[in-house]
Amino acid sequence: MTRSAWTRSDINRSDAGTALILKGTSFGLFDTGVVAVSQDTSGIPGSTETADKLGSAVSLTNLSGYGRTDPVIGTEGEDAGNGALLHIPSNSTGLGVSTSVNYGKTQLGAATGVRLGTTLTR
Repeated sequence: MTRSAWTRSDINRSDAGTALILKGTSFGLFDTGVVAVSQDTSGIPGSTETADKLGSAVSLTNLSGYGRTDPVIGTEGEDAGNGALLHIPSNSTGLGVSTSVNYGKTQLGAATGVRLGTTLTR
């Protein structure tokens, strides 16, 4: 979900983005426990900037091998449009926000203009 975001410094950053993560099982969603994630969320690397578009794409995949779903959130406008991928590992108590990792073109060795986070698949 891309929308305006108020940062920790109370500055409105248009199209900064926020992802809402709803808890649930294969039987359906829970009615409590929604987690909103932005680059202003404590433990999330980076900082909110205009047109980052965090949440431009989302993939929920078991990346750890522990049978829990790990969200990977696209930030297509990050780094002047090169994009980035935010991995929030899950753990036995929920999301490991404090161990989140942001992967941009530098970390992945990608070319300029790669547009990471535009499309994610499972």
